[in-house]
Amino acid sequence: SYNLEIVGGNKEEIKELKNLVNNLKITNYVTLHGYLNRKSAIDIISKCSIGLLINSDENQHSTKYTSPLKYFEYLYGGLFVIASDYPSHRSLPFNKMISFFNLKEKNSLSNALRNIPNIDLEKKYSKDPRSGNFNYGRQGTATTYALQKMLEQMEECYKVYLTPTGFGAIFLALI
Repeated sequence: SYNLEIVGGNKEEIKELKNLVNNLKITNYVTLHGYLNRKSAIDIISKCSIGLLINSDENQHSTKYTSPLKYFEYLYGGLFVIASDYPSHRSLPFNKMISFFNLKEKNSLSNALRNIPNIDLEKKYSKDPRSGNFNYGRQGTATTYALQKMLEQMEECYKVYLTPTGFGAIFLALI
């Protein structure tokens, strides 16, 4: 059994979703959080096991070119990722770790859920994004730390540092 935590959306979208959840009688399985600040959203992510990427097929940008930041936050939080099957998602780094589904096929999402490994909800295997350096600005973000980790693995190197500016990169190289 799964519980669905929905973070984001404007008041009208939340109202519409709340009506749908009530009509389907699934209020015990769905929590609608609405818009949350970054820290609160990360708190929710850190308690989850699966991250869901859904894009609309209504525009070419969503299906072919988008690179959603939440994907990197999901990876950083140690979540398994399930995504709508679009070229934009297939081109993401570490896409072999994504279980894809087709929005137009009735059983595709449930099949994607079955394709992820068994999840031990009591023992999350990865680092909690709230610990350590979950800061913004000059110190980086969860997304930059996740990207650094991915680049370290891709390049098979000891350490990668991303800097917010060219000056920062030059300074880092000099010290």
